[in-house]
Amino acid sequence: MGAYAEYLAVKLATIVKKPSNLSFEEAASVPVASQTAWQGLFTHGRLEKGQTILIHGGAGAVGGYAVQFASDAGATVIATASGDDAAYLNSIGASRVIDYREAQFEKALQEKVDVVFDLIGGDTQERSFLVLKEGGHLVSATQPVSAEVAASHHVSGEMMRLAPSGDVLGRIARLLKRVRFDQTSRPCMHSRMRHRPGKTSPGTCHGFMERRPAAGIGQTHVTRQDRASCRLDIYRSHAALRKSLHHHWHRREHRPRSRADIRSRRRPSRRCDLTVDAAQATVDMVRAAGGTMVSLHPCHLTKPADRQPLVDFALDTFGRIDVLFNNAAMAYFNWIEDITDEEWDRDRREEVDLVFYLTRAAWPHLKTSHGVIVNTGSLNGLLSFKTLPSLAHTTAKAGVIAMTRQLAMEGREHGIRVNSISPGLIETNRRESS
Repeated sequence: MGAYAEYLAVKLATIVKKPSNLSFEEAASVPVASQTAWQGLFTHGRLEKGQTILIHGGAGAVGGYAVQFASDAGATVIATASGDDAAYLNSIGASRVIDYREAQFEKALQEKVDVVFDLIGGDTQERSFLVLKEGGHLVSATQPVSAEVAASHHVSGEMMRLAPSGDVLGRIARLLKRVRFDQTSRPCMHSRMRHRPGKTSPGTCHGFMERRPAAGIGQTHVTRQDRASCRLDIYRSHAALRKSLHHHWHRREHRPRSRADIRSRRRPSRRCDLTVDAAQATVDMVRAAGGTMVSLHPCHLTKPADRQPLVDFALDTFGRIDVLFNNAAMAYFNWIEDITDEEWDRDRREEVDLVFYLTRAAWPHLKTSHGVIVNTGSLNGLLSFKTLPSLAHTTAKAGVIAMTRQLAMEGREHGIRVNSISPGLIETNRRESS
């Protein structure tokens, strides 16, 4: 479960025998998402046959399992998702899908529900109290639930934490054994429980659901080919990133410019850069594509005098910070016998310190907005390559990845989600010109 080690000691009570009808790669995609869904529905939500449940984020990995488990248990399932996912969710057991982009679920629902399983958080959780029956229950996988607010609506609520359980995993495994796998449709538990088509390309490892990170876990997602030829695709879990992230994460690994982005839910972006001309070119590109971006440049995030002004600039312009994208870095490459003390120190400052200091400056405002932090790691922070003299770089990026895990743990209590993305070498115009 999330380890790169070839061998790992685990407690016997947390594991079960792999269903014979699943490959090892398929089975590896099951435990975290499926147990989160199961425990959210039945352990915490106490969902029963004949009840009605509202699942927010039904098209994600956890949400997809939750829709299918609830439907199989005899509950009426209502899910919120984008309209593009409606057919998929209906096909796996959702009685109704509410397009969050077109309607507010609290206004669209005619009758109240028994249970709400919240995989989104923020104002979605706040509005969910309005659709619960008296005595109903709200389970959140993303942020704490206010006991006072719940009591004022005569309902109960709690934030769940995944507790790996061999008993729960065994129940799920027995459900999965009902299926006879078909290489085309990839059914999962029965004819309605199947892998979502069209989300992986030929040659990739097909799991039961599309692979999306569970909120608040602090996982590191790496695009690479391994011995099982299984590609883990990077998914942008936050709506504010979906259309604009690709403008900023295609940095060349060898000589990236210093850049950080702070963006709001309405998708405007605040960025900074050392290079004035390049910064303005990026702003123009985003605006030409219909986006909103303003820039503070020149800006050097290793300098204390430049960090706080960027945060203040974002607050003055947009009034809040919802997403901090730490993509700023300057790497130095040399073998251990050749790297200088100055290069080693600068690499740490310009790849690790700037992430820490800018995050610390923005943290109070992300607590207010229950925001998101995305840190750019690197495949080199997880693997070493014979031809790449990257001692300083690999050490720094391993630090960023470890920092991400710690920040995710600390941020969970405040509703802050923290994840890292770890790309390998990516073709860009700058790489081609160097």
